[in-house]
Amino acid sequence: MFFNDEKVYSVKEITKEIRNLIEGNFFFIAVSGEIAEFKVRSNHAYFLLKEKDNVLKSVFFNLDKKKLKFVPDIGQQVICKGRLSVYSARGEYQLIVETMELVGAGDEIAKFEEIKRKLESEGLFNDEFKKELPVFPYSIGVITSQEGAAIKDIEKIISQGAIKYCIYEYPAVVQGKNSSNSLINGIKYFNSRSDIDLIIIGRGGGSSDDLMPFNDEKLGRIVFSSKIPVISAVGHQSDYSITDFVADVRAATPTEAAQLVVDRQNEYSDKLKYNLEFISEYSENKSSGYLSDFLLKIERLSVFKNSILMKLQYVDNLEQMLKINMINFVENQKNSFDFLVHRLFDNNLINVIDGISENLFYNLEQLQSNSVRRIENITDDFLKISMKLDYLSPLKIIERGYGIVTKSDKVPIGDVKLITKGDEINVKLNNGDINCEVKTVNFTDTVSNKQ
Repeated sequence: MFFNDEKVYSVKEITKEIRNLIEGNFFFIAVSGEIAEFKVRSNHAYFLLKEKDNVLKSVFFNLDKKKLKFVPDIGQQVICKGRLSVYSARGEYQLIVETMELVGAGDEIAKFEEIKRKLESEGLFNDEFKKELPVFPYSIGVITSQEGAAIKDIEKIISQGAIKYCIYEYPAVVQGKNSSNSLINGIKYFNSRSDIDLIIIGRGGGSSDDLMPFNDEKLGRIVFSSKIPVISAVGHQSDYSITDFVADVRAATPTEAAQLVVDRQNEYSDKLKYNLEFISEYSENKSSGYLSDFLLKIERLSVFKNSILMKLQYVDNLEQMLKINMINFVENQKNSFDFLVHRLFDNNLINVIDGISENLFYNLEQLQSNSVRRIENITDDFLKISMKLDYLSPLKIIERGYGIVTKSDKVPIGDVKLITKGDEINVKLNNGDINCEVKTVNFTDTVSNKQ
């Protein structure tokens, strides 16, 4: 092995030579690989481009995600365009990235994200534009494959509901070339009819590639502009399609879409059943209202009687208060009298005492006489009212030989024309009831008697 003894490189010099060599020969290149260890610090992205056991350190300065058609992430296959350079501080070469784009399937993802951002910015995903699903969609248009399981699943679930719906199928192509146009024609077809209440569009599962027709921008706009409410049921629980975002309701599978229809039907059927039961109960209560009104009037008489009793109690309380006031009055007069006596003895005013005493006893007699007379008047009034109430009581009328006649509805009968031969009636007397069957009916008017 031979060495050039004339030239000894410093670390800095040899690093510079290597950098000049690399940057001079790889000034602007494109490198493909898989993103690994992706990190962003201060708007700079640091990551590895990996291919099997080989890695290339890379950096994307001043990363501006808005200029990219996708969000970089670990595991993506990308093509990075830029230049090779040497990082002197570590003696490592790295790729300084200027642009980045996805490879293969990544292009489809980027296209999906671009369409999604575009439609979202135009407001096509806003809830304010979502149409409410009809409660009872009697005619349902289904856009799906004629050979797939989706249409069978939908028909099976909807047939289990209480209401039978008409299902119209539009046999569409749901994958492959021109499949998006087939789906668009299905939306247009059902919108041209006047008897369709709801549209279900979708397919029964499949790979991510099978989802692509439902990411078509034109299809998304047609679904959004549909006059008929649309349920999107593409069959991918974890993945969302453009159709899912613009439709009025998104279902994970065709089965779930059909179940939504049945569940809304059952919910409103239960509400309708409750309202009918309420109306029926209200009608029954109304028919028995006459008897309740009659009993209420009797109850009001009792309440009036109770009111009189309360007035009497008030009189008793008044009498008690009068007694207490009389005692207090006498006590106060006695105190005043003692005070005056004391003064009389001091001032020798015997004549004054005699005058005050006579006036005092006279006032006491008048107070007692007036109180007794007032109590007697109130008591007499109460007894008169009680006698009138007792005389007018329905129970007293029954005791005098009268009865209350009712039919099975318990409504009192006041007109013989309301009874016909063969009716069963009930007669309430003072001490019991009599159940009778009408043999003949006689009624009287001002001219003659008829049978």
